[in-house]
Amino acid sequence: MGQLTVVTGGARSGKSRYAESQLIEKELVYYIATGISDPNDQEMQDRIHHHRLQRPSQWQTHEGYLNLPTFFKEHQKETCSYLFDCATLFTTNYFFYLLGKTFDLSPTEYDEFIEKMSMTDVNKLEKEIMVEWKKIIAELKNSRAENCFIVTNEIGLGLVPMNKFGRLFRDILGRVNQYLAKEADAVYFVISGLPQKIK
Repeated sequence: MGQLTVVTGGARSGKSRYAESQLIEKELVYYIATGISDPNDQEMQDRIHHHRLQRPSQWQTHEGYLNLPTFFKEHQKETCSYLFDCATLFTTNYFFYLLGKTFDLSPTEYDEFIEKMSMTDVNKLEKEIMVEWKKIIAELKNSRAENCFIVTNEIGLGLVPMNKFGRLFRDILGRVNQYLAKEADAVYFVISGLPQKIK
């Protein structure tokens, strides 16, 4: 692969727009959209629709968060670029996927179970999340892609979250972001629409 770039920042900071602007001239771009279009969540549907309108119509979109290492492996011989948007939603969705799968839970049981989770349980899920991230990065680095931009959120600068899941997720995503930044060739922190190169 050519260059792996991580773009981080707060909500509505312009990080996705900056990443998109860097690939606008590329002929073949795969947009990896990790958000889930839940018919019962109008706000999320509106956000997904807004992102679809922003990106060029010729870009190829892959929506989902499961089996991404396989997706990248299937396209590893293509000379292309990737925009992975975003690491935060991927980590969130994969956490809940593992939670249900590992502990045989339905979505209605998640909140109550999380409140009772031991650190052993939390560490087990985080380890599996990191394993999946390492597979994703390995497949990207083995590919012929010219560029890959991974967008993520910096969520560690605010107040301590009030609920247990918020605190657990802040810590997990913080460590995911550290790993991604370590593996990246370049890292940008976007503040109020202004990208600052920090690596």
